[in-house]
Amino acid sequence: MPIKKSNTKKSPKTSVVKKAASSKKTVPAKKAAPAKKASTVRKSALAKNASPSKKAAPAKKSAKKSPNKGVSKPKRPVLPPTHQKKSNPFAANPGGRHFAELQPVSDGPWTANDSEQFFNSPYYNQDAVTSIPALRKGASEVVSLGDVIGTAMVKQIQANGKIVFHAVGDTGAMTLTQWTEDEVPVADMMAKDLNNPVPADSASFFFHLGDVIYQFGDDASMYYEQFYEPFRTYNAPIFAIPGNHDGMTHLQNETPLQPFLNNFCAPSPGPSPDAQGLIRDRMTQPGVYFTLDAPFVSIIGLYTNILDGYPGGIISNYQGKYPAISNVQLTYLSEQLTRIDKLRKGGQPTAIIVATHHPPYAGVASKGGSPMMLEDLDKVFTQTGIWPDAVLSGHTHHYERWTRNINGKEIPYIIAGCGGYNMLPITPAPVTNMTTPVATNTHDLRMYLPIYGYLKVSVNDQVMGLAYNSTNPSFGLGADTVVVDLATNKVIKEGKGDPDNLV
Repeated sequence: MPIKKSNTKKSPKTSVVKKAASSKKTVPAKKAAPAKKASTVRKSALAKNASPSKKAAPAKKSAKKSPNKGVSKPKRPVLPPTHQKKSNPFAANPGGRHFAELQPVSDGPWTANDSEQFFNSPYYNQDAVTSIPALRKGASEVVSLGDVIGTAMVKQIQANGKIVFHAVGDTGAMTLTQWTEDEVPVADMMAKDLNNPVPADSASFFFHLGDVIYQFGDDASMYYEQFYEPFRTYNAPIFAIPGNHDGMTHLQNETPLQPFLNNFCAPSPGPSPDAQGLIRDRMTQPGVYFTLDAPFVSIIGLYTNILDGYPGGIISNYQGKYPAISNVQLTYLSEQLTRIDKLRKGGQPTAIIVATHHPPYAGVASKGGSPMMLEDLDKVFTQTGIWPDAVLSGHTHHYERWTRNINGKEIPYIIAGCGGYNMLPITPAPVTNMTTPVATNTHDLRMYLPIYGYLKVSVNDQVMGLAYNSTNPSFGLGADTVVVDLATNKVIKEGKGDPDNLV
């Protein structure tokens, strides 16, 4: 969500490249969410140790930095190492990895992350970009789902004739109230969905669309409270691309994205110190951009950097405007589209999904989508002649579904930044339209929902179905759906529907 910042001079030792800004910085406003019942076990386990939530105060304009003094971050309690004794993990999956606990037991206090000390740091500047970390040396640019879940499970997916997975972004929480009322219900609903009575309708993994934690990605301690704890019973792999908050820094000499790399791009699986004893193996992605190959679908995930407001996501230096950023992702995207298209022409049915944290389109006037990123993407799609079957994003804290018509090819562009952090309804609500076809070479907002939830995506060799499941009982499962015919590239169904009966 947008947070304005003041001018800060570039520290000679920081790796973040600053861009001048003139506005005062403010702490994100919080909108009271309707009360929902979170997991009773989770609430009772935390209530006795919970710290009172503090209302975020507007950050004051920071003074000039004093060399080597830095800013002390708010003290965060070190949780006792009791989780290891209480952890009761599921058995390792056929790929040999552990992903979840049997029961959501919890220890330790909750620490609010909305202190103005974070935002008053002279090393914090939202109007900045970071260089793109190189992929891990020796790592493949492509992650095979079979290497993570095992070949036996991949064969079962192929035998089922379809794959199912979850996707959503912006799942963090800054206060205990947000955690219990907003983030945890989404995580618990996703975990429950893994135990679908029809095994073929159970998700094989969760692809996180960015902003795993708030507010600053350089504070590794936030991973326990905002990621490992809420998803401790989600017994499936979680892949992720970083969002802008995952790459933001507020401390001197901190390396942007390092905690994200430690937890999602580790050289080998195993427990993360940031999990504080909870059971979930670190993911072994090659870097902040990568491709996930799975039966029936390939997902190309890109890093869209750390800008919050206009111009949104950035994936290149954009004609030299951002010299700190290389064009490596443009080359990578072109190579991956070409590679996957060859698989399809060779008889391997594969839907192509491009995942970015920042959305190319957005109905929020203050954000307005990502015009520079959209231009870069379109240039690669046009040059290769290969357009994705869907584009998934987060960043904007609600649900939007657009349909874009490119020379008759209808492509869903979906924003699912509704995983639990700070719902931001659009006022007045945008006009949506599902009654008339989308004209050629235009785009149209088909559905908008200011409610928490997640995407459930199903793909077979003929069609792809995307359903939005909401924690709000007034909307519930299949609050919005869209089905794309992969042969004709046409939307053949949209609107409310059954998420388990789309393909």
